[in-house]
Amino acid sequence: MHRMWGIGRSRSDPVHPVIVSRCTVQYETLTRRIIGGAMRVHGVLGPGFLESVYRRALAWELRVSEMDVQCEKRLDVRYRDALVGEFAADLVIDECVLTEAKAVRALAPAHEAQIANYLTATGIEVGLLLNFGSDRLQLKRKTRTYRARATGPDEREGDGTPSPSAPHPVHPVRTSRQDEQDEG
Repeated sequence: MHRMWGIGRSRSDPVHPVIVSRCTVQYETLTRRIIGGAMRVHGVLGPGFLESVYRRALAWELRVSEMDVQCEKRLDVRYRDALVGEFAADLVIDECVLTEAKAVRALAPAHEAQIANYLTATGIEVGLLLNFGSDRLQLKRKTRTYRARATGPDEREGDGTPSPSAPHPVHPVRTSRQDEQDEG
C-alpha cells in the first residue's frame, strides 16, 4: 500500500524511482493504448450499461493487450498517521496510469476532482477519466503535477503567434540551431 505525503505519506517516503522513470517514459504510449482499448469497448457495447460492465470489459481488453491491470485497487486515506478512510481506484494499469470509468450522460467537474484526488493519494502521475455513458467516448487526461501548457494557435498571446520558448507538451521539437549549439 502506497503512503503519500499529505495523505498518509511523509516527505521522506519517496515514490520508487524505477517506477517513476519507467512511467515517465512510457505513459504517453500507454495512455494511447488504454484509450484505444476504451474506444473498442465503447464501439462494441455503446452507451447504456452500468459502470461496472465497462470497467470489466476495459480490464479484459487491456489484459488481452498484455497490460498489467489491477481492478478496484483498495487504497487507504490517512490524516496525520490516522486511517480516516479508504477508496477503490477503478483500474491501475502497469502501475503508471490510474483509470476511472464512468457511465454518465456527461462528465462533471466532480469527476475530474475525484481523479485528481486519486492521483494525489496514490502518487501515480497520470490518470484517465473515461465516460462510456455518452454517444461518443468522452475522456480527460489528468496529471498529478502541474505542467504548463504551450501556447498554440488556439491560445493566442500578444500578436497572435505562439510563444517560441514554450515547449510542445507532448513531442518537443528541436531546431537545427539547437542541435548546432549542443554540438559546438
